Amino acid sequence: MAMAVNIARAALAAAAVIAGVQEYRVSTRDTQIEAAATQAKEWEQKFKDAKGTADENAAAVERIRADIERQDIVKAKAVAAERKRADALATKLKRIQNAPKSDDGPIAPVLRNALDGLRSDGDGVSPADPADADGGHKDQSGATGDQPGGHGLPDAAPAT
Repeated sequence: MAMAVNIARAALAAAAVIAGVQEYRVSTRDTQIEAAATQAKEWEQKFKDAKGTADENAAAVERIRADIERQDIVKAKAVAAERKRADALATKLKRIQNAPKSDDGPIAPVLRNALDGLRSDGDGVSPADPADADGGHKDQSGATGDQPGGHGLPDAAPAT
């Protein structure tokens, strides 16, 4: 019977060792599962944060695209307005440059100078009148704008 008791003790000891190993394996697995779950939660939070940032960036890109489209529309309108203004100015300049000499009359020197500036080819020099030897424009009184009588009106008496 002693042998049977020893065998029973050995069997119980072996069962205890096996149970301890199994418990160790289970606790190790539980620890690994908990660590993996914690890491999964961290990754899920990082993913949510990254997705939120990506959504904000996508919205910003859409706002920028819409702003660029609005700017293109404003630019197109400004270019069209500038072309219209330039065409109108070109028409006026052409009309001034092609006006017959009979259209010239007594005008204020400042207006005459402005018109001469518009008639010029951009070099600041007004075109010479072939009838004038000095190349200046004269009104009907025969005086230039810098001289007395250049306005075509009688000169005022000097102040006393």
